[in-house]
Amino acid sequence: GGGDTLQPSRQALDLVAQAIEIYDQSESDATALFAQAMALDSQPLFIESGELVGHKGSVMLGEFVTDDKLVTVADEILLWQPDTLEPTRLPGHTDAITVISPNPGGDRLVTSGYDTTPRVWNLTVDEVAQSALPLKGHSEGVLATAWHPTEPIVVSTSNDPGIGIWQLGRATDSSPQGTVAKQHQFRTESLMRRDCIAFESQGRWLATISDPIGEMRSVLAYSWPDVSATLTSPASPQPVSVTTAIKARVMQFASDQGDDATLVVGDDDGAVSLYALSDPPQLVSRAIAHSTFVETMKVVSTKNSDIVVSGSSDGTVHWWQTGATDEKRSQSLSAEPVSSVDVSSAGRWVAAGCHDGTVWLWDTSGSTENMVRLDTGSMVHFVRIDPRGRWLIAGCDDGIVRRWDLRWVKLLAVLSPTPIEVEIDGPIKTIDSQPLA
Repeated sequence: GGGDTLQPSRQALDLVAQAIEIYDQSESDATALFAQAMALDSQPLFIESGELVGHKGSVMLGEFVTDDKLVTVADEILLWQPDTLEPTRLPGHTDAITVISPNPGGDRLVTSGYDTTPRVWNLTVDEVAQSALPLKGHSEGVLATAWHPTEPIVVSTSNDPGIGIWQLGRATDSSPQGTVAKQHQFRTESLMRRDCIAFESQGRWLATISDPIGEMRSVLAYSWPDVSATLTSPASPQPVSVTTAIKARVMQFASDQGDDATLVVGDDDGAVSLYALSDPPQLVSRAIAHSTFVETMKVVSTKNSDIVVSGSSDGTVHWWQTGATDEKRSQSLSAEPVSSVDVSSAGRWVAAGCHDGTVWLWDTSGSTENMVRLDTGSMVHFVRIDPRGRWLIAGCDDGIVRRWDLRWVKLLAVLSPTPIEVEIDGPIKTIDSQPLA
């Protein structure tokens, strides 16, 4: 904190406030005002670290459900609303929660864990905590879930081993929980890895990572028409093996490239690879991004390319603009692992959280790689940038969800020629007074 440090001048603070206010309208004008504030005052400009307090254990998971609604998981599931500091508790799970998945429309949320039963929540009703729809069928812990991009269908992986499919009915005023219209589970040949089930953006493919004991971990892709057919005519669809001879660790679909879907895969060797789901699947490109495991990855699609950001247990972050430019950049952040990465919708801003308690924001535009370091003092389990680019969120081991006004951090990154460390919890209390509004 900045309790024993001289305060920045009122004039400098006023300029900062003006810069924050106009940032969304004109980044260049905001940057000019912010530069004036930094030049005006010899005292450091502090960033306040707001805190969302409500958990009693390590905050392991967090996702923005909509632009201004946040769900976090530690000892329980909390839904943070934009107009209050008091979260809504979503009860019902009886064991550790492994994943939270909002649907594409942001009106439903599925949560799952080791108690074998995913739950679907209706986020449009006043009493969200009373809206849980249990999805029963697994006999072992549920490791991952995903929503179909256009249909009200949830899929899940479990150590049964198997994949569950639930087609949901419409929620009504009399039945806010909704119903399960159809369901089916089919067995798979091997166990699945956590957080590794995903739909291609048009819903044509469903992909998972198999985890057979003592063998290579392979990415398996199922044709969705074959899988959805099991809802009416139970069968065991046969997957296509996408990868060979690697230990896949994380994967995500990229944007559609022509008729073929593209899968991005990070592996234990520190490589990030692109595969086209043609017949047969083809390796398109491969980058040795890190010296060891790819722990976390995020892919965003821009107009002309995909941006792939990966973080590793070697403490580095890798940024890759695929396509014609094929531009790659790397940054070494920490001597400890990178636990989570996120990237803004346009691909310019990269956030990363590390085991050493640091949160980094990296401006990848231009030739100067500007960064801001924020020290939370507690291991960071996840970082998220909200869809509007307004907030930077970090879930920490001390049970606190920290958030920063992202516009402020961006301005510091743009004006910093080298990585800088910013002291938090300083004297500025007026800029960032609301939690998620």
